[in-house]
Amino acid sequence: MWKCVDKDRLVLTDNPSGYGVCKRMGLSSQGGRDTDLENVLAITRNMTPEEVLRLAGEPVKKITYQCDPGNSPPRLVECTRWVYYYGDFEWQADVTFVSGKVWLVNQSRPPWATVEPPSKSQSAETTKTDSAKPTSPTPPEQRPRGTIEFEQFRLLSVGMSESEVRGLAGEPASTYTLSCDLSVTLGISCPKRWVYNYGDKWVAEVTIAGGRVTEVTNFRRQ
Repeated sequence: MWKCVDKDRLVLTDNPSGYGVCKRMGLSSQGGRDTDLENVLAITRNMTPEEVLRLAGEPVKKITYQCDPGNSPPRLVECTRWVYYYGDFEWQADVTFVSGKVWLVNQSRPPWATVEPPSKSQSAETTKTDSAKPTSPTPPEQRPRGTIEFEQFRLLSVGMSESEVRGLAGEPASTYTLSCDLSVTLGISCPKRWVYNYGDKWVAEVTIAGGRVTEVTNFRRQ
């Protein structure tokens, strides 16, 4: 039996022909196009495409588009996004290149991904209403400010509100506002970035615009 990606859904089939991305069930991620989590986390800013290929292999797809990598004044340049899946197709990593170097690594849930399973201590009624809410292994108030665990990092996702991020990860270690042209953003304030620390040397950056998360990226300190 194969697990295959079909546009915005995941299907099980015994005939993988006709699907672009498939993985035989029961095999390790190296047996298909599902990348190892360790390889995804090792992708860092300023890596070249060759370095990413050696680390994570060929992406599922490559997308070329115009983006603004934070230039001042804003300026559109050609960007290339490489898409990887990991965690048995439950997670997606988008690696964006600008001028031949990694600019952003964004991790999110693909459209077909399931929600996190509820904890055993939850009642049946609570499971029905709260199973889709992210849960944190250690409450934010019990951790140093701006410090999160990997479990919290992987639950951060595009579309979250500021209050949802605070409820999951607590207050950030630091914040700063990105430069932008207010005439382009139609009067909306410039995006801001919240910075968190996790693991040994890892940094997570959450970009928020209009009160919602627009990007979640991470990199490892040298």
